Amino acid sequence: MLMEVAVLADVQVNPTINRFMADAHPLIIGANKGKRPHSVRGIVSISDNCYCVSTTGNQSSGRLSSLIQGNKLIKLAPETYHLAGEQVEVLLPV
Repeated sequence: MLMEVAVLADVQVNPTINRFMADAHPLIIGANKGKRPHSVRGIVSISDNCYCVSTTGNQSSGRLSSLIQGNKLIKLAPETYHLAGEQVEVLLPV
């Protein structure tokens, strides 16, 4: 019985899961559904001679670790979203 389940998974379940994963969209790293610009806390680093940015995760005002980790603000225009790997505007201190 256990062997039949394993074969069934290999033959029918795994190909279906792989097909769905191929159709999946890349991870959305930032979204602004509102009508006003948003600033999201982010971490800027240098990798392979280019700047890379990621969000600090939960953007809640009560999340102190997010405030401490962030070193820049990511600017999100109204009614936009950004996928992993896209260029974004980052606010740098003067």
